Amino acid sequence: MSNCVRMIHHIHVNLAEPAEYESIKKEGGENQNFDELIKSADFPEDYDITYIICNAKLMKAELLMNTGNYNEALLLLKEIEKENVDLELSNALMSKLFACYMQLGDYAEAAKVFVYVKPQLTKEDAVLKETLLLFGLDKKDEALQLFYTAIDGLGQSESDALLREKYIIGVEELAIPYAKELISAGDFDKASAVLQKLLAYDPDNYLGILYSINLSAQLGKDNDFDKYTALGLEHYPNDCLFTVKQTA
Repeated sequence: MSNCVRMIHHIHVNLAEPAEYESIKKEGGENQNFDELIKSADFPEDYDITYIICNAKLMKAELLMNTGNYNEALLLLKEIEKENVDLELSNALMSKLFACYMQLGDYAEAAKVFVYVKPQLTKEDAVLKETLLLFGLDKKDEALQLFYTAIDGLGQSESDALLREKYIIGVEELAIPYAKELISAGDFDKASAVLQKLLAYDPDNYLGILYSINLSAQLGKDNDFDKYTALGLEHYPNDCLFTVKQTA
């Protein structure tokens, strides 16, 4: 990997470009005869040629990823990883490697690549990708805390309000399955803590309220049961489910 991230100075060599070179340069991985061209072309050991071939492989890998063929794409990306390429192509390579590893569930390898991917990302994308990575690594508490810390750091602008909504959706997508997992494992106190934190940031979260009510009933915590039932009625006054629970 160290070879891929090392910046190589662009060297101009005035060489006659063979027909195969021109074809790959223009069409890249979309050329139907791409694999045959790469195998048969007698390319000189020149950085310009290596760059074109690597870029073409990158294009083909992207096409494979777009059709869900992540294993095949990963093989191509690993070929590029062995070469010395410039920073721009290296960044694109790392981004695609990360996407492949995430899709294939190889979170340990994704974590190694993310070190190189993170500096390329906006703060928003970095938070979203890192939380998914942490969740995949079974570091669910860290993933949720990363979201909460990011939310706490937002201001009052309209753009921050929109970003908060996006982060809250991310919290729900992680917290609810995590709470269900904890409940199934019998760790009710931990599940309750996860749901409480979710509702502290998203008080009208329907599933968060419902699970908190059911969990309070299961634990015999009448005060919590009444509190979360009242919260449900406050946000969903016409929902008969909360009305029924109020009379239970």
